[in-house]
Amino acid sequence: MGTKVTSSSGSVLEEPEIQKLQMQAKIFKENSLNKLNALKSTTQLLDIQSIWYQEAFARLFGDSFRTFKFQLSQHMNNLETLLNAETLYEML
Repeated sequence: MGTKVTSSSGSVLEEPEIQKLQMQAKIFKENSLNKLNALKSTTQLLDIQSIWYQEAFARLFGDSFRTFKFQLSQHMNNLETLLNAETLYEML
């Protein structure tokens, strides 16, 4: 007899459904990490940009580029930590 798990919504999930959800969760996590890595690469490229870009950024957003980049970096690190710690069992 296959494994059964009761989800938080009260429905009973059979083994094939569990495997499908695990695969979807894995794909979602991989896609999220790929997008996060792309964002990290973009912020690294912004470091290389000229002073003009940083001044224009400060005029547009009223904040220094360094402050923005620091905050963005902190949020990306927090997101990466959460994605790496995510488990299917918390979603069921």
